Amino acid sequence: MGALFPVVAFVLGCAMLVSGITGISHVRRSKAKRRNMIVLSLDELLGYGAGSVMRREARIETVSRALIVLGSVIGLVAYLKL
Repeated sequence: MGALFPVVAFVLGCAMLVSGITGISHVRRSKAKRRNMIVLSLDELLGYGAGSVMRREARIETVSRALIVLGSVIGLVAYLKL
């Protein structure tokens, strides 16, 4: 029973790492789709709703970065316990 915890923690850490990387790539892809390639690569917003999406993307990016760090630490500690 004691050997099961590091395996579960390692899988959880890897899942957190993958979900964090997916969140970062999603936000960066949506930022790239809004760019205007003609004038200084500025964001083109269609209205107020698009601006609120940018705030949500900032929160998603922050949570994704935290997931990457936390998942790496949990995965590394679990790997060393195996």
